[in-house]
Amino acid sequence: MQVILTRPCVSEVDQLAQQSNFLEEDIAALEAFCHQTGYTSSSQPKSSSESKKK
Repeated sequence: MQVILTRPCVSEVDQLAQQSNFLEEDIAALEAFCHQTGYTSSSQPKSSSESKKK
């Protein structure tokens, strides 16, 4: 299973997803954690969580 993410924290979450075969709920939880900690590994600012669409 491959999970392609195009959101803040993408590289970190994507690595974990491919390594551990995370479920989609786990991905969402990780994203939420990334947003809470304000960590963004992409060029998007933390405030762009509104553009987080599935």
